[in-house]
Amino acid sequence: MLKLIKFAVVGGIGTLVNLALFFLMVDRGGLNPTVGAIICFAITVTLNYFLNHLWTFRAQVAGEKLSLVRYAKYVTVSLVGLATNLIILNLVLLFFDPTLKVIGQAIGIAAGMVVNFAGSNWFAFRKKTD
Repeated sequence: MLKLIKFAVVGGIGTLVNLALFFLMVDRGGLNPTVGAIICFAITVTLNYFLNHLWTFRAQVAGEKLSLVRYAKYVTVSLVGLATNLIILNLVLLFFDPTLKVIGQAIGIAAGMVVNFAGSNWFAFRKKTD
């Protein structure tokens, strides 16, 4: 349970960064929402990987340095979360057309979090076996 709470805290930090950037690029800058979501993803997936490696899954990766292999696994898992996010974002924009598109982004991120935690816990940060 503590691991889920830590994951949620890291996700919350990443979400705040993501939403701030999305708001600036899309709601204020006029960028296409899907393009904005992908750019925000690219930035926050790296931030979240570092924080999750160093804090959330520290016990599972004890003694390991940051790893390109684990990073690639984390990005792979996160891409499934991004797909979930993009589907929800575009459905919200299509059916509700909110004035602030960042609302759809927030709902999409929440939906993707479930996918990201399961994949991170069981795949990206899985404890290596001998």
